[in-house]
Amino acid sequence: MKVAVEINYPPKTTQMISLMMKTYVLPLTLAGIFFAAAPVSWADDVLIASWNFNDEEERLAVSHGAGTMTLEMDEGFDWFGGTTENAVGDDPAGAAFSPQGGTDLANNGKGVTFALSMSGFTALNVSYATQGTGTGFTTQDWSWKVDEGDDFVSVGDPIEPPGSFATVAPTGLSEVAELTNADAAWIRVVFDGATGASGNNRLDNIQFNATPIPEPSTYAAVLGIVGLAVAVWRKRRGAGMRGHAKSAVPPLL
Repeated sequence: MKVAVEINYPPKTTQMISLMMKTYVLPLTLAGIFFAAAPVSWADDVLIASWNFNDEEERLAVSHGAGTMTLEMDEGFDWFGGTTENAVGDDPAGAAFSPQGGTDLANNGKGVTFALSMSGFTALNVSYATQGTGTGFTTQDWSWKVDEGDDFVSVGDPIEPPGSFATVAPTGLSEVAELTNADAAWIRVVFDGATGASGNNRLDNIQFNATPIPEPSTYAAVLGIVGLAVAVWRKRRGAGMRGHAKSAVPPLL
């Protein structure tokens, strides 16, 4: 059997609860308004660079943002039909970068390097659409470095391309601390496992997104709200205590 228990607080406790509610309503309301209207840089990822390979005059040119793409293979690649999977906005399907095993399977172990800036950003995420043929590359291994003279560092498990276009995302890059706020970063993908010269993978709509590091002004705004809350709390608390002190003095007869 459930028993309803009614708690009757003493008058002073009720007054203190009322005072606390009044004290925190304004600061919490202002804080809610601030975070609701905060700029996108507070939490949302921003597109740094992407490649859709639709420019027939310059296939390797960056399609959105800023960055460069360099091939390690001299031959054994083509530009087969692309997809709208993982496309940016209304980008059409167009073409897809299509590396092949090549003569004597020479392109096994070769790859592509993307150079871009992470200045002002953290938590890099890469995503792209890919597919592979039966005799094409079986793995796409991603790695990174922030010094041009260093060796690449592999990260996450290699991507195994599906038989038809699907969006994939290599894991681990978002957790690489060295990439945070790096003036220059190199991201590489290496292809391996092809068993036929014409066997291929297709890669399309390669996106590099990252989270902006909040500007000092954003932190200042947050601290300002906290300061306002403390100031209001002290003022209300002082006024409340003075009111209780006055009420405690019995009236003169």
